Amino acid sequence: MKRMKLIGSAVVMVLLSASSARAQLNVVNPDNLDVPETRAEILYRQACRIVAEQFHVHDRTQIEFPVTLRIGENEQDLSHMDTNTGEYVVHMSGWNESAFVSRVITVCLFRVLSDSRRKKLIAKARDRADALSAVVSVSQLQRKREGANGLRQ
Repeated sequence: MKRMKLIGSAVVMVLLSASSARAQLNVVNPDNLDVPETRAEILYRQACRIVAEQFHVHDRTQIEFPVTLRIGENEQDLSHMDTNTGEYVVHMSGWNESAFVSRVITVCLFRVLSDSRRKKLIAKARDRADALSAVVSVSQLQRKREGANGLRQ
């Protein structure tokens, strides 16, 4: 029984080390802020895996990719792909576990969606907003014509 636990632990360690080789987090922390780097790496990997599970992503290379966490330096809190380097970057002014996971999920979703699907989603959102804006405009016009008692003049 002890031998099985030992083998199981070894297998888990190998899987974790192989996984971290594929999905790595580079932390840039010039102000030496308190950042639990090991915890950040675990959070990063788990956020990627959860997105993969939720969106049925079977190609691990699509969801496991290097990310740089830039913390401090009066950074704005955001996540993006650097168009010059192609690197995914999470900027944070200070460490916040929930905000970090949220930004990693954002980057994962960016990778999961193809350019064409992302463009379709953007177009669909804009079309719906335009349709709602037209309805709001008509109702606003109708309200302007109503008198104080709610009846149209």
